[in-house]
Amino acid sequence: MDFRERGVRITTLAIDPGVVATRLNGWKSRVDIGDSVRGIYAVVEKTDFEHTGLFWSWNGTAIPY
Repeated sequence: MDFRERGVRITTLAIDPGVVATRLNGWKSRVDIGDSVRGIYAVVEKTDFEHTGLFWSWNGTAIPY
């Protein structure tokens, strides 16, 4: 299936969830699980085709690579 020929625009992105407080790290972190999930959701919601291929932090900051 050739998406380009069909005019389908697909956006891809990578998101760093941050160092989230979990049982594995003894719940020691600056990033709460809820904050990370809400941030990731906000990044996905604002992403459009012009942002495709970028690397984002959970807090909405673009990470250069």
